[in-house]
Amino acid sequence: MGYFGLPSKACAPCRSRRIKCDLSKPSCGQCSRTFRTCSGYRDQTDLLFRDQTQDVACKAQRAKRPSHRIAGPVVKISPARRRSHGTSQLDLSQFFDTAGPSSLSLTLSAEHQAHGFFFSNYLPQASKNFVTIYESIPKLYFKSPCDSPLMYIVTALGLTGLSHHTETSGMEVSAGVWYNKALLKVNQILRDPLLAKEDLTLLVVLLLGLYETNTCRTPRSMTSWLRHIKGATALLDIRGEEQLDSDFGRTLFVQTRTQIIAGCVQTRSPIPDVVIQLSQKCRERGTNPLENVVSLSFQFCNLRSKIPFHPRQDQSEQRTRAIITQYSRIAKEIEDWQCGLPSGFVPTKVASEPSLSVLSEYYDVYDDIWTAGVVNSCSASSILINESLIVQLAFLRDNYARDCNEILELDGRISKARNTIIDLIDDICASVPYLLQSNLAVAGVGLLWSLYVSAQISPRAAPVHATTRSWITGRLEKIGAELGVRQATTLAGFLHQKIEVTELLKDGHEYGERFED
Repeated sequence: MGYFGLPSKACAPCRSRRIKCDLSKPSCGQCSRTFRTCSGYRDQTDLLFRDQTQDVACKAQRAKRPSHRIAGPVVKISPARRRSHGTSQLDLSQFFDTAGPSSLSLTLSAEHQAHGFFFSNYLPQASKNFVTIYESIPKLYFKSPCDSPLMYIVTALGLTGLSHHTETSGMEVSAGVWYNKALLKVNQILRDPLLAKEDLTLLVVLLLGLYETNTCRTPRSMTSWLRHIKGATALLDIRGEEQLDSDFGRTLFVQTRTQIIAGCVQTRSPIPDVVIQLSQKCRERGTNPLENVVSLSFQFCNLRSKIPFHPRQDQSEQRTRAIITQYSRIAKEIEDWQCGLPSGFVPTKVASEPSLSVLSEYYDVYDDIWTAGVVNSCSASSILINESLIVQLAFLRDNYARDCNEILELDGRISKARNTIIDLIDDICASVPYLLQSNLAVAGVGLLWSLYVSAQISPRAAPVHATTRSWITGRLEKIGAELGVRQATTLAGFLHQKIEVTELLKDGHEYGERFED
């Protein structure tokens, strides 16, 4: 696998004629002027790599040949004669060692295999609806020196994935070594105020968190992920508003914010002020449709951090009604946002027979795995909002309802919230076949939290069928067993044991040496 720089962006007719292409769409100006059929333009990301296995194998074989000449006359074959014979008719055995075809095998180092695994699993396609951080990794990767923390963490992520798929324990140990090298390098960088502000530093911290997700086997591993998220939050603070000046800087911020929101939801923590402030600045600079739902997520996280899930027995009627009003408003606004999503976020439904891989009579196909992940994350948040609302409504009904009419009214609101939860769980489950058939680790990572939230809902809040809960747990086990995302297996274990993950996650230590000073 080799890198050949940025390939030509021209269409095929212009490339073949070696003339300048103006890259117009839907067809270039040269083709339109000469009435040629324009083939369109190639996906640049797909062309960054070329398979050179055969070429390198031949070079390696030539290097192994004896340096002495074979006695006898040298026979030259003209190009015309070579074409008339054809390769298949030539006896090539005299040019190779007697060891047979195995002598042609090409052995790549584990590290090179790891890099290939990472790029094939985390850069399968770009999103059609927004930009992700992964699209910029190849350019940064090829610019980075060998001792870059990005090289270290890419190697670690690739090795841990290969270790799972090849069942090679030595690779897993080696992955840990590369991870520790990346962590040590980051801690060294954090001592330099200027290097700590660089995009590469924040990117590596996010990838360190991804490594913890992929290798998570215990709650302690989950707290390690949270420490990386705290470190990323601290980096956002020192990077300041200037980080939003570039496209990649804004993309990095959005990805970091997504992880921070997930951490706050899991730990019932408020959103850090720096994230709220930068989000406001980010909203002023663009028209991303996701920004509207982000502010609702902030409101829910901050409200949830102050209110116990189960109301105290002495919680007043006034406070209960105030909480219900706030939860109801957020639930309604996020529902309206979901109904008004652009067409690119709406999946296509495909009819299917129920099976082990398909829960219902259909499954959903999205524009890409990234879009499916965003929609599922929003659905998971909406599930939690409606679950909290149900608990408060039930408390009000059981303790402060004045008459039968109010009891009926509260029962109706509870029933509506329950139906919303069931519908959202069905939507998440319908996305699973499409995501898992990709067989990509990144697709499994995007499903973890939404699947866990769907299965952990209390029966008192929503009557999720036992078959659905069992199917979801099985999908998490599949993600852990087949895609190598170990946290999925851990979450499935929590579901089997009826353990609430929020209760297990405690505040970790500050991230790295830079933030201990």
